[in-house]
Amino acid sequence: MINFRYQIISKIGEGRSQVFKAFDSQNKIFVALKVLSKGRPQEEHLKLREEYFTITQLDHPNIIKVYDYGWVLFHDIDDNKYHNISEQDSFLILEYFESFSLDNFWERINEPILLKIIQELCSALHYLHQSNFIYSDLKPENILISHNLDNLQLKIIDFDLVSHPSNTKNPPISGSSFYIAPEVLKKEERSFRSDLFSLGILIYRIIYKSYPYNSWQTIDEIKASLFSPIQFPETSYSSSIMHALKKLLSIKPEERHTSCLNLLHYLGLKIPINKYSNNILTTYFDRDNLLVEVTECLDKKNGVRPIEVRGKLGTGKSFLLKKIERDKDNCIFISVRILTSKISFFHVLLNKLLTNIHINQNLSPELKTLIMNQLISQSNLEFEFVYKILALVSNKVTFTILIDDFIELDSVTKENIIKLVPFLISKNIQILLAIDSDNISSIPLFSNSMLFELKALTIEETTQFVNSNLASFLPTGEILKIISVHSDLRIGSIVQLISRVLNSEFLKFEPLIKTIYLETDSAGEKLLISKETELEQIFHLLNQQAINILELLALINRPLNSLQISDFLKVNHPDLSDNLNLLIRKDVLTYNHYDGCYRISSGSVRLIIKNKIDSQEMFHYRIADWMVKNNVNFDYNEIAVQFENAKMYDQSFYYYYQEVIRAISKSAYGFAIEILEHLLSIPLDVNKQIQIKYELSKTYLRIGKPKESNFVLESLLLLPINANLRVDLLIQKGETEIALGLYQEAINILEPLLNSKLPSEKINKIQVALSDAYLYLNDYSKVFLICNSLLKKHDLGLEENGKVHNLLALAFIYRDHNYPDAIINFKSAITLFEKAKKIDRVAGMKINLGSIYAMILDYENAKIVWNEALTLNESVGNLEQEAKLLLNYGVLSYDLCEYETAKDQYSKAKIIFESIGDVNSIGLAFLNLGEVNNALGLFSEAFDCFIKSESIFSEIKSFGELAELLLVSAKFFFSVGDKTALNSAFEKYSELINQGLIPAASQNNAKIFKGLILTAENKLEEATAILKEIVIEFSDLKEREEQSNYYFLLFNLVENLISQGQLQEARNYVEKCVISKSVPQSQILKAEKEFYLGLITFKLQDGDPILYFSNCISILEDYPLNLLSAKSFYISAEYYNQRGNTYKSTKLLEISRAIVEHLSNNFDDEKKLNCFLPLKFVTELFSHKIISIPNIVNSSGDNPRL
Repeated sequence: MINFRYQIISKIGEGRSQVFKAFDSQNKIFVALKVLSKGRPQEEHLKLREEYFTITQLDHPNIIKVYDYGWVLFHDIDDNKYHNISEQDSFLILEYFESFSLDNFWERINEPILLKIIQELCSALHYLHQSNFIYSDLKPENILISHNLDNLQLKIIDFDLVSHPSNTKNPPISGSSFYIAPEVLKKEERSFRSDLFSLGILIYRIIYKSYPYNSWQTIDEIKASLFSPIQFPETSYSSSIMHALKKLLSIKPEERHTSCLNLLHYLGLKIPINKYSNNILTTYFDRDNLLVEVTECLDKKNGVRPIEVRGKLGTGKSFLLKKIERDKDNCIFISVRILTSKISFFHVLLNKLLTNIHINQNLSPELKTLIMNQLISQSNLEFEFVYKILALVSNKVTFTILIDDFIELDSVTKENIIKLVPFLISKNIQILLAIDSDNISSIPLFSNSMLFELKALTIEETTQFVNSNLASFLPTGEILKIISVHSDLRIGSIVQLISRVLNSEFLKFEPLIKTIYLETDSAGEKLLISKETELEQIFHLLNQQAINILELLALINRPLNSLQISDFLKVNHPDLSDNLNLLIRKDVLTYNHYDGCYRISSGSVRLIIKNKIDSQEMFHYRIADWMVKNNVNFDYNEIAVQFENAKMYDQSFYYYYQEVIRAISKSAYGFAIEILEHLLSIPLDVNKQIQIKYELSKTYLRIGKPKESNFVLESLLLLPINANLRVDLLIQKGETEIALGLYQEAINILEPLLNSKLPSEKINKIQVALSDAYLYLNDYSKVFLICNSLLKKHDLGLEENGKVHNLLALAFIYRDHNYPDAIINFKSAITLFEKAKKIDRVAGMKINLGSIYAMILDYENAKIVWNEALTLNESVGNLEQEAKLLLNYGVLSYDLCEYETAKDQYSKAKIIFESIGDVNSIGLAFLNLGEVNNALGLFSEAFDCFIKSESIFSEIKSFGELAELLLVSAKFFFSVGDKTALNSAFEKYSELINQGLIPAASQNNAKIFKGLILTAENKLEEATAILKEIVIEFSDLKEREEQSNYYFLLFNLVENLISQGQLQEARNYVEKCVISKSVPQSQILKAEKEFYLGLITFKLQDGDPILYFSNCISILEDYPLNLLSAKSFYISAEYYNQRGNTYKSTKLLEISRAIVEHLSNNFDDEKKLNCFLPLKFVTELFSHKIISIPNIVNSSGDNPRL
């Protein structure tokens, strides 16, 4: 079996590839399996892939259908032993057509059969030619004939040589040499008439059982015989066929028939009505470089965002996605059209992950086996399993998922996809959704989506589209006139209108002028009547069975296959075929060969049909009753809808509620809420309303919406409910109040319940909730009292036990910073939650435990448990918790001076926050990215991040975070010499103070601004006085930001004192400065301390400053280049210059200059650079005359040694 799906039955053909009859175990049908050996040239494998995409566009009864394309990734031993099939062979899955090829059929052909073959071939060729496609490989081996000659059917196969002017300017000579047209051999322009010459050779062979030239063996021999006359010996075939044949075999293309219609007309034939396709074959049509823009977004390696391609029905969304799939190898394309009741979206997704060779080759054998076993089992896929697989796959390889007709997916699937997208985006997996804008809000699905809106074509674009997709022998001018007047210019409606024109009786062939024309005067009204009028006319022609088919499909919200239709209508299955085919030809139904189901062709057609149905309620009841009694594979929601429309509300409630249970089991809480809220609008008894509201309130609380939960609970408590339910509601209300931050209110609700005679399980739940409330109120004695009493109980459940240990750990921390006991309790909580299989809670405990380790400076253990927490969060899809952990982890990495790691963690957090729409956290991520980019010397990136962060906090009025951002960015602006930006930040900060928008504690930071501004303005005495005052205030503070500000201000104070010649006082400040391991960026601060000790020693000339500078540079070796290292080299140069060592002085000066030049290159704005260059140190540095010493600073930005 190939890929655990296709079971080989027998070999049915062989050439460059092998063709087998096989059984598709998924769709339960026979198929043709075309396998190309991995040993064949790469060009052939590419052609096979192109053939797949070509045939997927084709929709004609005389053209073989294609179902799938892929690579052999798994196969049975027998497949290799008996059929020579190996892994990494490529394959096509095609329609299986019981037949033999035309080259095995010569002796049985007479004139009537020949005419039938010509008619069928011309039908297929005209379908291709009318859209400017040339088949290029017409020969007997590519023509299949049905076994039943009384009802002869024909299909063309092998489309690897099909060409179109938009794809190939000068296609190579290709096809079977005996059938190649002369102009192709001469490398002249090929056209549809080239196919007509091949058809002529084919007919000649049928009639004479030989080729026109028996000497034709090679292309060179054929070329040599091109102008020799062809012999047409006497034959029993009619003169009309012989004249047609002679014309087909004309050497000059212009002397052949002008088209297939011309040939058919000459022979007195027409294309049968059932051979017309409802859709013309079209090539992708780009407008405004849309494809380029979308592809550029998909090709991004970083900064990945979800892409939503929106547009009304028929604007070309599917067209665009199919083009992208064709152009990109690592794409997974999924359309609702290929899904069935048994094959879900996630089954298809996992199958495509497994069978896409670009993805498969990056997966481990264990991961492949895990996916395979799930697909083979054909059991229902749990969303958690899908999430786990995607997490594992996305760690190995990146790819793109294209989802067409997103809105048409079932609600549970849509909700789960929406949950998945932020996670996949955080893994750099691209997602593109095609969305019908008629059926959805204009608000993007994701806050960070890239939106592309597809609209109707302009007249100019319409002309280009028509000329590209219609052959020159068609009356394109007349067709364009009809389109411009009567079409809304959406691609879909243009294609539909063209199809109706081309398939109408008004398309005529004029034999005198040998051209095709459109009788527009007589055709106009009939072709362009409204759909409603057209349906009225169709209805009058239909029998009752056909009408019943339409009524059934119009009233049901999903497609049906022919067996289901026949079962409902109680008619024999074979009797349906004629009516189903008739309705397809009338463009009222469509048929999908992937799922074998029939659908109403459009929403407008469905509405018209529904309006014509009498007694709809009874019809809906019949449908619902049929679904239930016959165990038809419908979801509960569909059955509920049918009962509701039949006004049988109790039955409707039952099935809706079953769907709610299913949705909750699949974590589709949004869909569950949608159903529950809908149920409240249905007339149901009070008990059912209570049940609905209770489930609704629980679901709201489950998804973190306590306000909505509380609203429903309050309305519930007003209803007549029994005592047990009232207790449950009050417990839930207490938990809701805690979630809302109303802790005393929660206590007031919960404590009285302890006096009731309640089951132990409920008492435990109440006590845990009370402990939670008391913890927030800082009443630690009650937390310890309740928790310790709970731990003595033997009936305390695993999850409740874990919660108790978590509360105890937090109480130990908040009450007396007792970290050892906190660690013990967090570890106990982790063990209990693991036993209870509460993975999200385990991850939460590990985050808490890691934070404690970081507080006690055990960074190795902090990293270990945080990495474990990240893995757990990833496995369960807790993106919000993962992003917040990444943000905190980034802070730790930053404080440890692991800047690149910190930047990566902040960036990942930002991507997740953008995907889930947490705007405030996006602002925090940008703030932190600004800090770390500054530390990396990426000044322009730092500027941009600070600006974005400020914009976000200002817009959402997050004033506390805005105040913090203004202070952090002010320090940055001061460091790079941007006085204007520094003053602007102070003005904004002052405005926040004046409006009372930030707490009093933050107002003290205004002094920091003043100290920095005065320093920047060189008002050093005033600045020094303020800085001394602030340094004293900050010296005893322990918070991270306060410590960071303290050292920043301290060293700026030291700089000011040195500039004023107060060297001994400056030394006192530096020597008293103690930098512990717990201080943020302690290593950089230690280097800064060494620098200032060296600078003071150099200026006082009371020791050897080089020792200090060497220590400074030694520390900085492992970190990005910065001004501190440049200053160290500069002062060292000054020192050696004073000692007369000119060479060493010059060399060190050059190093210093090279570092500054490297840093200045990180400004992409000349205005910002012009702030940086006048800094006192930079000015002094570049005023020295030095000898150029190349290659001192390498391109990586690493610090050189002294």
